[in-house]
Amino acid sequence: MFKKVIGSFVIVALLSSCVAENENTSSSSGSMSGNSSSSSSSGSTSSSSSGDVSQISAYERGKLLYKSKGCEGCHGADGEGGMDLAGRSLVNCDESPDEFVRHRCENVLALESYIHSAMPPGSSSSLCMGECAADLAVFLGQEFIGIETTQSCDNGIAKASPNRRLNKAELTNSLNDIFGVGGEAIKDLVDETGIVRGFATSGYRLKTDYNWSNSYSSAANAAAESIIDNNGLDHNCGAVDTDCLVDALSAAGRRLFRRTLSAGEVGTLRKYMSEAPNSVEGQKTAMLYMLLSPQFLFTHGESDKQSKAPLTQRELADRIALSLTSSLPDEELINLVENGQLTGATVDEQIERLIESEKFDRFVDFFVDPWIGTNVSGDAYDPGLSGMTQEDWNSLMADMRTETKTFISHIVKQNLPINEILVADYTFVNRRLADHYGISVDPSLFGEVVNEPPVMNPVVQVPVGDQCNTTPECRDIFGPTATDCRNSAANNSVCMCGNSPCGMPVDNNPDPTPVADDKFVKVTLPAELNRLGLLTQGSFLASAVQTEGVSYVDRGKIVLSAIACEDLEVPDSVVEIAEMQADDKTLTEKQKRESRASLAACSSCHNRIDPIGWVFTEFDVTGAATQFDPDGEMVNTSGSLAGKNFAAAPGLAQILTENDAFASCIASRFLIHSIGRDVLYNASTEDKCAIDGALEEVKGNTANLGAKDLFKTLLSAEISTNNGTILD
Repeated sequence: MFKKVIGSFVIVALLSSCVAENENTSSSSGSMSGNSSSSSSSGSTSSSSSGDVSQISAYERGKLLYKSKGCEGCHGADGEGGMDLAGRSLVNCDESPDEFVRHRCENVLALESYIHSAMPPGSSSSLCMGECAADLAVFLGQEFIGIETTQSCDNGIAKASPNRRLNKAELTNSLNDIFGVGGEAIKDLVDETGIVRGFATSGYRLKTDYNWSNSYSSAANAAAESIIDNNGLDHNCGAVDTDCLVDALSAAGRRLFRRTLSAGEVGTLRKYMSEAPNSVEGQKTAMLYMLLSPQFLFTHGESDKQSKAPLTQRELADRIALSLTSSLPDEELINLVENGQLTGATVDEQIERLIESEKFDRFVDFFVDPWIGTNVSGDAYDPGLSGMTQEDWNSLMADMRTETKTFISHIVKQNLPINEILVADYTFVNRRLADHYGISVDPSLFGEVVNEPPVMNPVVQVPVGDQCNTTPECRDIFGPTATDCRNSAANNSVCMCGNSPCGMPVDNNPDPTPVADDKFVKVTLPAELNRLGLLTQGSFLASAVQTEGVSYVDRGKIVLSAIACEDLEVPDSVVEIAEMQADDKTLTEKQKRESRASLAACSSCHNRIDPIGWVFTEFDVTGAATQFDPDGEMVNTSGSLAGKNFAAAPGLAQILTENDAFASCIASRFLIHSIGRDVLYNASTEDKCAIDGALEEVKGNTANLGAKDLFKTLLSAEISTNNGTILD
């Protein structure tokens, strides 16, 4: 494809430092009515004088938009606007050494996505979105950049899902599931650092360097000792019955390796047993051998990566189990693999079984937490600033995570529409969380808490002394059995129960435990609370917590990144501006917001981030409702997204679910978690085709785009069951 020197065209489309001068009122609404067209260099037909563009090519429509949306005002008629920011080269941006620039220009989808979210700079209401962005990207790609602008879904899966090791959570869960113990030893393993969009599942990022290997060796030693010392092998073998012990170790190895051990591997176990000073040490050494083996530690490693091929059944079993339970395959899956039966409808049946299992309740821990960051450390915020003790804050955070876990699990297991995650008018609360949110709940829903009245012990006598002045006082102390206050006028009065002094009151339930307070029940959210779905749950609202409060900017970034799947890559120069502004204590939050909107390098992102984050200022750091914004003024949560206005969080949530936007985003995040590589819906034709195909398949089966159906379809789709060769 002819590649034309673009001057500064695309970098300004990335980091525009000027505001379009030629944008007119009609074009800001996306209308192209009344625009005359010129013929294209590719020979496409021109538009009619009436402005009807329905019969012309995407290239021609993009050419018209380049003029009508004011692009020429910054970039010039030939894309050679000459704008240079921080000395970056602006020629042929898809070949730029600057990764930030190159990423936006490397293919037409990436270019379209950036135009959709940030161009032209200025008010978000004037953005060139949807078909406007698609057409403009085609024109720019052909005219100035020289990238392929046609997309086809006929090429299948070309990208590789790389061989990867188990991560810290998967190691912990697997050992606990197989042996009932051992997982506690993994807590001292170094934390994962190879994170892709929140997930520690990428084969390209999970490290096996010296530090990790040394740390894991120590953890595996401790795990092996715990498993053997606590009879995790679950055997009844005698200490000298080597054959029996080797059989028990081999059965454990079958779970760890997800296959029957070879004769050579069984021989190795027997060798360790025979060479050890005693039976226990032999078992520990044999167990350690298996825990250190790549056959246990690595997954997706069986296929020949030199050729494109379906996953083997063993690899597929790993993928299904790790995706849905964050643990290795169980006996049922292993049996199916060994019998060659994990195919066809059986795959769907196994996915269904695991979703219905108790292990799926971990879904919040291994998917939702990395997805939106709900697993916030209790010491990330000083609860004293909210008048809470650390204990109360920790309890509240645990409640909020349980709310989200119960909520997500309910939607998936009941196969409710995936959009209900954002727009459900219900949630799950216990008594404490209901009070925190200001939700009135019928106490009977939590069950009855019985505090039995004190009982009298007639044997224990009241000490001599001045007990009472009146009979009612005695009844207040001893209950209805008190009949008189004898010697009430003297200093030695005593309460009488019949003919004898009343006994000492005894409380047979001195510390009643209101266990029903921890029961979570489903409740409808009152409309006046402005709560709807996940985005107004405390676990999400606290995900942007900082030491002294909460960042509404971070709340906005989380929504755009995790819910709308918009990449927010920020160049260093903009980070420096943000840090300087954050340190300026003389500015109010509104003044900081206005400052960001006035800086072209910041505005293209913050004109979207800030209004979205600001909508959540009616909820404080603890997720409770508040009447005052960060500047101490009455909250005003109105804003706009994608050219549509919203009054509060529920309106924002509704916009986010339109046109399957949320469904495609959560699908891409689930695939990152599942297949072990980055998935780019907005920048990869292969990934976009796979996700769109899954959405269409689910819609063909159920009209409501059920959450369970979506995850099942993604796991059984070609992108999850096949492996390519291209390392992306």
